[in-house]
Amino acid sequence: MNSKGVVSEMINEAGQIPEEAVNNAKAHEQYDVLKKSLNAVHRPTTVRVGCYTYAIEWVDGTWTAGTNRYGECDYLTQIIRVNGQLSNTRIAETFLHELMHAVSDWYGRADAETIDREDLCLMVGHCLPMIWIDNPEVFAWWCELIGADMETVN
Repeated sequence: MNSKGVVSEMINEAGQIPEEAVNNAKAHEQYDVLKKSLNAVHRPTTVRVGCYTYAIEWVDGTWTAGTNRYGECDYLTQIIRVNGQLSNTRIAETFLHELMHAVSDWYGRADAETIDREDLCLMVGHCLPMIWIDNPEVFAWWCELIGADMETVN
């Protein structure tokens, strides 16, 4: 049986993995495949940045073929695109990178080629908490993606 079939059989109607299935997957060394597939199921489709709502598009590797780009943020159409075929760590990093481009647009610095250190610290310090407060489900997904324990985050 392929790993996709195993994953679809393990996820229950609530979109969660029963503990027994997790233990079974670990025993059969399918846990990483299962986690990656579950993260794909629960990927966010929008994120709010200040007064803007960005759509999130999960694209395949052909979108960035021949480049060293993993994602992009389009301010005019308010779309963030991320190559969804990357490792979880790379997806988390790329998503946050593109999200920071959206933040820089909201902060009025999208066209700036450089930004001084204090402006950068103010932008990150003010905007990341705003994003996480406005998008708790996105924050929970991102933490799960990087393997953070939400109990310790909360």
